[in-house]
Amino acid sequence: MELCKDPASVSLVDEVNILGQSLDELLHQYSTVENKLKDLHDTQMALEKEIELKTETIYLDQTRCLPRRTYYPSAVRLQGY
Repeated sequence: MELCKDPASVSLVDEVNILGQSLDELLHQYSTVENKLKDLHDTQMALEKEIELKTETIYLDQTRCLPRRTYYPSAVRLQGY
């Protein structure tokens, strides 16, 4: 290795330092994005479970509750109108 400090070598050293800092920043951003992606995936799973539960609830309401409700008078009829 040459022992000189000409403008070209100083510029290259500066560029290497800048690239190292950029790499550190990009790795930090990547980690942040991965955490956000995990959070989004967890939220998606929770929403899918909630949709599944509500779909099952609607199905049960339509197949078990709705037929039984037809035997009872409506609220309007109970009020005498």
